[in-house]
Amino acid sequence: MMSTYELKLDAKGNIDTQYYLSQSGVKLNSNGNVDTEYYVELSKQLRYEYMAELGAALKAKIKSLFRVELPKLSSSH
Repeated sequence: MMSTYELKLDAKGNIDTQYYLSQSGVKLNSNGNVDTEYYVELSKQLRYEYMAELGAALKAKIKSLFRVELPKLSSSH
């Protein structure tokens, strides 16, 4: 087990960033780099879902502003 002060080094003596990326739960591609395509698609999906929720909330708000209650008929005549 590595202490918090020890760094994992690669064969050239550099900090092994791939090791730390893989340990952090970051999705890596087949080359061992951060899978940017995955994160771009994920962000598009999250943005789409958020905009759908925002649109539905806006529609409900606008609809509530124009809600008209009809007058009640009186049966006293």
